[in-house]
Amino acid sequence: GSRVSLGLRIGWGISGSPCRGDPAWCVAKFVEGQNVSIRLVREVLHTLTEHDIVRELADEPGCYVPARDTESISMSDVFKAFQGTPDKAVDNLDVAQTTDIDDRFDAELGTFKDRLQTLNFRQIVREIT
Repeated sequence: GSRVSLGLRIGWGISGSPCRGDPAWCVAKFVEGQNVSIRLVREVLHTLTEHDIVRELADEPGCYVPARDTESISMSDVFKAFQGTPDKAVDNLDVAQTTDIDDRFDAELGTFKDRLQTLNFRQIVREIT
């Protein structure tokens, strides 16, 4: 949903801050350029913080950094943070449960799930910046 999408955008933004020469990612600066409510951003940040994906700087309220090495934070971690149980998030990608589904589709879906499990924010920042 929209929280997952926003969580991924925020995670990418926070992970890429050092690459852009910014010491931290700040809520006020992000909200300024987006069409999103500060309340929703704070809710998403709360979830990301609870799941050890980001952490707020004690000396700069409203500014965040990755909670751990960005190589250890996968896209799947963000999905899991918003979906509840650890395996449910990625497993919910199995939307088609019919027996006539194409084997190639199943293989591609499996590849996507594997990539999602291993794709981390450090890789994304490198690929995009």
